[in-house]
Amino acid sequence: MPRRRSTVAIKYIIDREDAQGEQGFIAEIETLSSCKHANIVSLLGFCHEHPHMILIYEFVSNGSLDDYLGTKGKMTNLTWVQ
Repeated sequence: MPRRRSTVAIKYIIDREDAQGEQGFIAEIETLSSCKHANIVSLLGFCHEHPHMILIYEFVSNGSLDDYLGTKGKMTNLTWVQ
């Protein structure tokens, strides 16, 4: 059976002396592991071999949420329906 190839997004988290990077890393794994929704990017895997902290997500080609909400200079107001 042929292997299925997928494009993934990889996030590398820099290890910090104050442990905030590791706390955020663990929190992101816990949150994304418990959320299953069509509009939330899936966490496919991770690597936690000190000092490396890597998250592997499904790749979404439509951009990120902040692309749709805008930036500080260009805010977009959305209704609940949108």
